[in-house]
Amino acid sequence: MKTIDDVLGNTWNVLNEIIENGKDIKPSVEFIESLGKCPKCGGKVFERAKTYSCENEDFILWKESKHYKEKFSINQEEAKKFLANETVQCTLISEDKKSRKANLKIKLNGEYVNFEEERESVGKCPICGKEVVESEKMFYCTGNKDGCVFKLWKEAKHFSNTLKITKSIAKKLLKKNGSSKFEVSGKDGNKKEVNLKIKINRNYVNFEEVKEIK
Repeated sequence: MKTIDDVLGNTWNVLNEIIENGKDIKPSVEFIESLGKCPKCGGKVFERAKTYSCENEDFILWKESKHYKEKFSINQEEAKKFLANETVQCTLISEDKKSRKANLKIKLNGEYVNFEEERESVGKCPICGKEVVESEKMFYCTGNKDGCVFKLWKEAKHFSNTLKITKSIAKKLLKKNGSSKFEVSGKDGNKKEVNLKIKINRNYVNFEEVKEIK
C-alpha cells in the first residue's frame, strides 16, 4: 500500500515533467482509485472531470449521459454499479423537463456505450404470451421485435368513453379471464359502473362487458 509520501512524490514527478517538457503529459493514475474493470478490455476505469474512462482509452462512461432523448447524471457509486454489470435506478429528465425513475444497465453497441431499461412485467400478452411492460403512454408486449402488435393504451377507447388504464388495472385485465370495473356513460347519458375485459380483434385491443350471471 502506498504512503502519503509516495503519492506526493508521484504527483511532484508528474508536475516536474510538465514544467520541464513544456507540453501536456498524460498524468499517471497509479495512485488514483479504480472504480472497476472496463467492460470492453478489462482495464481499470478511473474518474475524470466529465467521464469515467478506461486507462486504455477503450471505454468512456459520461457523467451526463442520455437514454434515447432523456438525460440523466451518473455519480461515482452509480458508475461502480454500472461497471459491475448491476442495474442502477436513475432519474431520467425528458426534453420537456418531466422526470421519471428507470432501472438501467450498460449495453455495449460496438464502440458506443448505450443503456437498456429493465421494466417490471405487468402480465402476459394475450396474443403471444410474452411479458407486457409499461411505457409513458401504454402497456406493450416485449415481443414487439418479433412482430407482436399488442398495445394497451393508458387512455383507451370503449365506444364514446375514454378508459383510464393504470398499472393496477392493466394487471387485472391481463390475468387469465381478468376484468376490471370502469365508470362509463350509458346510452341514456347516465353514468354506470360496468365490468370490462379485453377483447382482441385482429390487431386491435377492444373491450367487452362481462355480464354477471344471475
